[in-house]
Amino acid sequence: MGMTVIYESYAIRSLPLRRRDNSQWKIEITIFWEHDGIITMRPFTSESNCQTEERADISGIRYGRQIIDGHVPGVSLQKSINTIRDTGTTA
Repeated sequence: MGMTVIYESYAIRSLPLRRRDNSQWKIEITIFWEHDGIITMRPFTSESNCQTEERADISGIRYGRQIIDGHVPGVSLQKSINTIRDTGTTA
């Protein structure tokens, strides 16, 4: 399924993964933001399991909001690992 939600000045993209061992869904999200023409993205996972893909999407978006708001101990957007410079052209 997957979904993308805009929150504050960030985009949160949820793309849950089905666990092979127990048929539950793992929360996988990527948070994107732009500053001075540079788009930064950072993936995050949660150890939480969900019974359905839809629940994992909803929980993933909630988890992303908590990260953005600084409410997840030990997790920070400042430690970004991927950046894309916006050159104003399309590929």
